[in-house]
Amino acid sequence: EQLDAYEMRTSSTTARIRGSTAALDLSEDQFTAIYRLQRAFDDQYNPSNTSFVGTRPDVSPEQRAAEAKLSADIKAAIGPELGARYEQMRSPEYFTTQAVVSRLGLPATNVPQVIAVQQDIEQRAAQLRTVPATTFADRQRQLAALAAEANQRLSPLLGGDRGIETYKKNGGYWLQNLTPVVVPTPSPSTPTTPPR
Repeated sequence: EQLDAYEMRTSSTTARIRGSTAALDLSEDQFTAIYRLQRAFDDQYNPSNTSFVGTRPDVSPEQRAAEAKLSADIKAAIGPELGARYEQMRSPEYFTTQAVVSRLGLPATNVPQVIAVQQDIEQRAAQLRTVPATTFADRQRQLAALAAEANQRLSPLLGGDRGIETYKKNGGYWLQNLTPVVVPTPSPSTPTTPPR
């Protein structure tokens, strides 16, 4: 029991959990529940400190299934709302957004709000792309409207235009991808008749 308590205080699993739950108000029991589930997974698969659930190309189908089960077990242990926030905080998007928000000197509470905007806008953009549009120009106008909405919602969270530009260059590439630049097809040139 003493060894188990010591490992829970000092292990790399604990360090990762503390890093990914810093913004959550977990009780000691909730933290312990996450630790026991994550430690059992780590003992079997030995993930690196920089790994994120579902993002590694070299992961076997068995490990992906185990990761999905781990996520479900954590949500069951601490509740679906906290579980969803915990899962979100382990994503690469969370860490890049957190770095931008910190660099801009803004509150850490803005991070999940920025990610929520991203998820909402990207989901709606994906739906737009699957619904047949009357014309290509119509779809571009709809995506441009979504991009304008995204900028409007992100502006107070990122400190205005300067913050949005910083975000676009440091992880917020999805904003630029909403309205890709379309290179116009050059019209064929009229052949000229050579002088005689």
